[in-house]
Amino acid sequence: MKNKILKFIGIVVITTFILSYLSSTAFVSAAEDPPSFVLETSATKNIGMGILQTERPVASTLQVNSNVSGGFAYLDFMGDVIDSEEEFVYETENSDLHYPVNLRYENFWNQEKLREFQTQYIKAYNVSDQIDQFGNYSVSLLTEQYELSVDSSCEILVSNLTSEVLLDAKSAGIYQIWLNNITLTDDIVILSPSDQRVYPINNELPPVIDGGLDSLGKYFYFAVYEKGTYKIYIETSDPLIKLRAELHKPQPIKFDEAIYSGKDPSDPTFFDTIYTMDVYQLDIGDLEIVNRYLLDFEFGSPDMYYFIEDSLYIYPLILSDGINQVLPSITTGKIYIVIDNPNYFYWADPGIDVADSLKYTLKFEQIEPLEHVIGDNETINLAKSVGITARTFEIVNTSLISFHFEELGANSPNVLGSGGFLIKKIDEDEVRYASMSSLISLINGTFASALLEPGKYRVIFQHSGSMGPEYLHFYSKKIDFKTLNVEDMDLSGFPSYDFTGLNFEDVILPTWEDYPNADGATYPIGFNMSIDEKFWDYGYNISIHANKNPDLFDDYITPDLAVLWDDTGNDFTDYTDAIQPGNASKVPVKTDGGLDGDALIIGSYDKFDQVVIQLADPSDMDAFEWEYYDASGGLPWAKFDPIDHNFIDGTQTSSGSLNKSGTISWNTDTLTDWEYFSENNDDDGDETPDTDDENYYLIRVWCNDSSASIANITSVTLRKFVKINLYVVSQLAFDIGTPEKPFYYRASEYSVQNLNLAESDGQASYLDTSHTIDKNYFANESILYLYARRLRQIDYNGSKNGVYVPLKKPLTFSVCAFQPEDNYKRIIDYNISTNNATTHSNQLNLSTLESDMQESINIPDQLTLYLNITPRNMYDWTQFNVQFINASVISTTLIFPAKYDSKTAGTYLNTYNNGQFARPYAGVNMNASIEFGFITETVYLEFVIRNTTNNAAIFKVFGGQFDYPLLTVLEAPPGTNWYLWGGIGGGVVVLVVVSVIYYKKKHPV
Repeated sequence: MKNKILKFIGIVVITTFILSYLSSTAFVSAAEDPPSFVLETSATKNIGMGILQTERPVASTLQVNSNVSGGFAYLDFMGDVIDSEEEFVYETENSDLHYPVNLRYENFWNQEKLREFQTQYIKAYNVSDQIDQFGNYSVSLLTEQYELSVDSSCEILVSNLTSEVLLDAKSAGIYQIWLNNITLTDDIVILSPSDQRVYPINNELPPVIDGGLDSLGKYFYFAVYEKGTYKIYIETSDPLIKLRAELHKPQPIKFDEAIYSGKDPSDPTFFDTIYTMDVYQLDIGDLEIVNRYLLDFEFGSPDMYYFIEDSLYIYPLILSDGINQVLPSITTGKIYIVIDNPNYFYWADPGIDVADSLKYTLKFEQIEPLEHVIGDNETINLAKSVGITARTFEIVNTSLISFHFEELGANSPNVLGSGGFLIKKIDEDEVRYASMSSLISLINGTFASALLEPGKYRVIFQHSGSMGPEYLHFYSKKIDFKTLNVEDMDLSGFPSYDFTGLNFEDVILPTWEDYPNADGATYPIGFNMSIDEKFWDYGYNISIHANKNPDLFDDYITPDLAVLWDDTGNDFTDYTDAIQPGNASKVPVKTDGGLDGDALIIGSYDKFDQVVIQLADPSDMDAFEWEYYDASGGLPWAKFDPIDHNFIDGTQTSSGSLNKSGTISWNTDTLTDWEYFSENNDDDGDETPDTDDENYYLIRVWCNDSSASIANITSVTLRKFVKINLYVVSQLAFDIGTPEKPFYYRASEYSVQNLNLAESDGQASYLDTSHTIDKNYFANESILYLYARRLRQIDYNGSKNGVYVPLKKPLTFSVCAFQPEDNYKRIIDYNISTNNATTHSNQLNLSTLESDMQESINIPDQLTLYLNITPRNMYDWTQFNVQFINASVISTTLIFPAKYDSKTAGTYLNTYNNGQFARPYAGVNMNASIEFGFITETVYLEFVIRNTTNNAAIFKVFGGQFDYPLLTVLEAPPGTNWYLWGGIGGGVVVLVVVSVIYYKKKHPV
């Protein structure tokens, strides 16, 4: 028997070798047993693992059997447990009585290009320290299948095994599955014969009795476009599932012909309570055509949906009723419309049901769009009887386009779409939103922008429903791109980037033309730039520098008030005219022979943050202090803190304040209790002056030593406090298409919302110090663009909280893109294909880790080290032993390069974390064992490191893979009919492994 088995293995190996010349795939089947493999453990190998891949979506149960104790987990490629916690069988005399252990296995990815998502791992390890408890664990994939067809039913006794319902769909249409009154614990999963994810609508009928909890019937329904077997997975906490299938064949819709449905109240059966579901089919051809419809209900309020099929999904969308409605053309082909009436009756009294019948009219018409030329300004004139109009336009080269939809009159047409997604691209056999669309403002209509690739686009206008015609200005403008060069960044002094050595592109966000702009929104500006394969190193910076906006921040004004308070005589002297610049008069800061308490009070209707003082006669001693008006603490004056970095006295020497001409400055934002003062008389007791009821911001300099000489001022100039409210957005997109058909995908969007930018002490104020382009892309063209939803100045003249006013002068932004200089990054290639298989142990002594590569690394200040890894076996579990000497590791990241395209980009971004996974390994002279599943052709281990000594850092590494068995499931295992598959690139290895698995299963070690 043993020789027969070995002969079988030899035949498989030879056959596979021959097939590798003939075909790109190979199949192996078995007639009796479900897919399975063996996980081995021993005293030197205390972890056993197996690799699972599914070439088609599948739900199954991983069933583990053994006669020894063990712990089991179903893992993703990062080693994280999926769905549930680990399961354990603890050491007992009869451990085998606790088997089988069942783990639910689900893999519903249905995109070939996302194969990495179809790789998971099953781990087993012994939980005993006893040598005789090590052994093997047999793992099988099991699924209980139930057949269902139209007008038939089935029952499922829920067990620990995954149940799969196979629905035989022989006709297209809407399939309705009736259920018993079960509680669903997860979404129902439906897969088409070609593995599209089919999304259903769940619903239920009214309760059996008035106020009861039991439904007359629960159900779900979904659209079937493709004939064949549909797989349905239902999760419930109930022990029994009953199902019955029903087909609703669609009634075809003819354009310009009305459909009338329902009964008149005079019909004797009108009050009969009968559940109804009406299904219609609309055939979509030309995607430029707009489908306008009327859905008018005379009676009833049903649930309404329409179903759409694309290359990946079949899904429902809500259908609205009313006149002049639009059914968006998303794909060509059939659209199914469902009008479902679950509330077909309601309880009038206990035991008495009353009909809730439907009566409605449905009519579809087609609207031809008109052509719009980019740059045109046209008025949309839309009568209520017409209801819908549309415009199409052509884009020849990738462009950044701004759109104005300006309302005219009390009522204007609606622009169909949401947010900034008003413009749609007609792309071969589907319609999609523009790559990057942004809603910029809703002042007097809508102002939006979009990045548009070459092709045809469409925008739809809908009458809002007012009584008369409605008007809207529709204006478009093309924005030319600028070029942004990528600069080499000097990272010395990290983590505070030094941007001073970079070449910034200075830009002014352009204001709108002939369009209301009370909110301070702007046109966008776009930049082209190129990135290479070192995609993870890049960043960009958007800054606002005071020295590039001097006309805005350096707005100098003259005082509205200057009075001298004589503490001895309790009176005020007005020096307002004398203190103005250009006036040769001398203004004293204390009286002749005055005692302590004399003060010069300076005031302005505008809030200010600098006082520029010209002195004729400086003080001869330290006798003067600066204060601001503050009534919140019970005293009218509060001292500026002379040692506060927010307060700078430029008139001060070692001998005190007012010893030289200079500038007094402070950070006005830190003076939260500095409020304006208003009075119509001199208040001697509070030492506050008469402002003639004007709201003045006041400061004063007062004398604390009567022996001080009189300091005389010839002029005072104030710098107005400038504060700007910003809502600036930056967006970055990468071209993930082809040269013939570019497709820009929004990789990042960053907004600075409600940022109040104020200038103090002449220092630059950064809007944004760094953006890291951490999206996982290969070399691509990219576009960065920014715009302002709001740029407004806050004016505090005479007000406590300030009021918004338009910017009188444009704001200059500075933009740069950067990557570290070459000496701040290093890539080391590491090929583990020649290494022997590694023994997998979780008891490694990290202080004695072996290494087969050692590198000496010079670190200027900080360095990013990339270990570029080539595997021995694809998908195999991988372990890296890493050690650093004379270095501190700041962060460790695993990078799986992702191949984005227009179909997979959203899934990668939402699920795959941009291909970058932070690992919890850091520290001085770090020793670590890093494990993961090798799911892409190349993997990078990224280490951000700093030097800890004057010596070169030493990097040691050893990488190994484990030759764990790989089981690839082509279809959901139906118990006795199953298939294994291996790719021919490594086909010999894979099929040999499969054969050995079969051998080990029959002859356990």
